[in-house]
Amino acid sequence: MRRPFTVLLASTVGLAALAVPPAVAHPTKTPGARADPSCATLWKIYPAGIARDAKSRAAAVADGFQAPRVSAPVYRANRVRLDRDGDGVICPRKASTTPSRTTPTDPIAPPNPAYESTAAAVRAAGATCMVVREDGEVVGEWYWDGRTPATQTTGFSTMKAVTGTLIGIAQSQGRLTLDQRASDFITEWRGTPSEGVTIRQLLSMTSGRTTSFADAQNMVLSADATGYSIRVGQSAPPGTAFQFSDSAVQTLARVLTVATGQSVIAFAQQSLLGPVGMSGTTLVQDGSNAANMAFNYTTSCRDLARLSQLYMQGGTWDGRQVIAADYVNQARSPSSDLNRAYGFLFNLNTPGTASYYPGAPSDAFSFIGDCGQVSAAYPTSGVIVSVMTTASLLDAFSCDPTGSRVSTISQAAAAAGR
Repeated sequence: MRRPFTVLLASTVGLAALAVPPAVAHPTKTPGARADPSCATLWKIYPAGIARDAKSRAAAVADGFQAPRVSAPVYRANRVRLDRDGDGVICPRKASTTPSRTTPTDPIAPPNPAYESTAAAVRAAGATCMVVREDGEVVGEWYWDGRTPATQTTGFSTMKAVTGTLIGIAQSQGRLTLDQRASDFITEWRGTPSEGVTIRQLLSMTSGRTTSFADAQNMVLSADATGYSIRVGQSAPPGTAFQFSDSAVQTLARVLTVATGQSVIAFAQQSLLGPVGMSGTTLVQDGSNAANMAFNYTTSCRDLARLSQLYMQGGTWDGRQVIAADYVNQARSPSSDLNRAYGFLFNLNTPGTASYYPGAPSDAFSFIGDCGQVSAAYPTSGVIVSVMTTASLLDAFSCDPTGSRVSTISQAAAAAGR
């Protein structure tokens, strides 16, 4: 059921998106100096800049810059305007002298022999961490390649589960209803074919909003991802087709902001991340200070397991009803007959569907992101298995294009949860 992440980040096909206008000023390589405005576009998908080759990359690092991405095609397309020094690096970023973000952690649970075969399988598939919970408690943790419990890496589409949870919390607080028209909050949709789209349809991927490879790419490149997504058109009447759409999910940023009167990030911290102890999760803002809702955020294996646990135990955490049990039940049930393997922005193990794992219980559910980010929950056995790799958005186009890594990790997690 998984849909590949559809944002072009590193390919000769994407060179047009990175073509830059004539430089106003050369992007100097001295810290604190004003950079060429062209670099702002490139930095959106290559935050540390671009190197011509491995030698240029190593030289930049030796000079105190962040390790730039090696991409000869992108470098060639921009070198005339952005590398007048000819040193093989464009738009470098000075290495930060600020300590990297860390979070308080509990003692690491030792590896559990009962799950060693699963750990070996996910490790072979590229995982850098695995956390297992049983009946609400962490019973085993594995960290590889220098990773620690505090390490945050890109969670890709597992962010959608966070977004759905925030919508559920907002409904629990009486700020919106699932069958309410999204146009109550997105005024630009009034009087358009999107006027009748409901919040429930945005959660179930049945809104009929247009989705395409280019739309996902442009959403990432846009300084205002939410505004761009709101302007994307309607390709089918609401409720008539299942279409996986990152831009449709992004529009929920506007819904939450208007409904709660807060930024998504502030609301998330106050109503979800804080109460559930998800201190290893960081939401990301676009240029308009709106949160990215579909795939761009960082999290940890522990926090993915905590989010799954919240759903496993009916929306309660430490005796507090964080999210209404009714919403949890709906989220863990088929959200439409158009795709019975999909709940509210996460996957279900519904028998008779293409993504069904016969060896796992039918009440299993999972948060799945590209490049091997998985949190699989098995209510029947009380087991949760969360796995992450260290892939970044820079790897999204090239990593695991067939979904084999996610499939391998998901199957291993399913085996552990039987």
